[in-house]
Amino acid sequence: MGIEKDYKTYEMTPLAFALSVSSMVYQRITNRITVAYLYRFCRCYIDDVISYSRLFSDHLIHLLLILTRLSDAGLRLRADKCLCAQHKLPYLLFVLSAESDQPDPNKLTIIKYAKRPKKVFSELLLFIDVLYVNMLS
Repeated sequence: MGIEKDYKTYEMTPLAFALSVSSMVYQRITNRITVAYLYRFCRCYIDDVISYSRLFSDHLIHLLLILTRLSDAGLRLRADKCLCAQHKLPYLLFVLSAESDQPDPNKLTIIKYAKRPKKVFSELLLFIDVLYVNMLS
């Protein structure tokens, strides 16, 4: 991961959040593997792949296509992290559904009951860190 400033790129030596491979690499890999399906019936965010379809029969075909691509690329899935045929899907800070995408009420309680910061900068960083950790859970 890097930051560009004044026509120069500054890169971190150790990866943030103790990652063994940067999230940018995962994003690039999943996009390249699923490029034929992106935004038709598939979306990728870092190492998450979401398949969506109007009909269940189409969903099964789409899953087969995506899983075949992932397998051909040598990637494996963790079954305990996979969800299939969901009408509502909690994802990042939202609950995704066919009707609408709504903020996840469980994640909003963190913001609702947070204390007002006294030392703005340091407590804001702590607050963002708490949000990030809860977003991943």
